Amino acid sequence: MRHGLSNFLGAIAAWLCLAPVAFAREPLSMPGTLAPASTPTHYIANLSPFLIWITGGIFLAVWGVVAFAPFRFCARKSYPLSGPAQFYASSNIDLAWTAIPVLVLVLFLATAYINSATRDVSKPGAAVNVTAIGR
Repeated sequence: MRHGLSNFLGAIAAWLCLAPVAFAREPLSMPGTLAPASTPTHYIANLSPFLIWITGGIFLAVWGVVAFAPFRFCARKSYPLSGPAQFYASSNIDLAWTAIPVLVLVLFLATAYINSATRDVSKPGAAVNVTAIGR
């Protein structure tokens, strides 16, 4: 079990070392096919690191609890095997269980709405109207 924990911590350390490279603002010397060239793609490119950091934080929090729980709640010889504690109608846990995901979704929707509302969708002066008729 100790070897698994060191592998887990090594993976976290590697992720923290490589995160600045993955989320760098400036691309490396090679241009990509997904380089933002228009205004909407610039908004999406600026929004995606924020969303990735939020979801990465959620991922680390959940896996931190998953990694911590076996060590904290493992069976000990000094305790009788009477079974785990039972909790009924814990309104604080129920509220947190519901409110936190709702707040994360509201945060994601708000940032997407702000980015879509601030786009300039006016027609440029040199635009040409085209009517296509298919037959």
